[in-house]
Amino acid sequence: MEKFSLDKINNLFGYNVILISGESCANCYNLVPTINNIMPSFKNVNFYNLEIEEKYFDFLKIMKVNTIPTILVIKDNELVGSCHGYQPDEILEIWLEDKLNFK
Repeated sequence: MEKFSLDKINNLFGYNVILISGESCANCYNLVPTINNIMPSFKNVNFYNLEIEEKYFDFLKIMKVNTIPTILVIKDNELVGSCHGYQPDEILEIWLEDKLNFK
């Protein structure tokens, strides 16, 4: 999973999954390996990890992120879904398949 950066904010074309996490968040920490496990099932999807920092506050406000961990699904710069809290592999994979229209 690639680290998210400010230059990507307006360049989220195609399918993108962004994990919004925090440094001291246990659920965030546990979600990283879960996402890494399911990434191979989604070949044409960009996966990013965005650690909460002040420079991202405007982006997070636009995306209506109020809690961490949050997973955003963005297609062509448009939010198509968000999921809050820790999810196990199976549930997260089914949810992503639905949001990304992968079947």
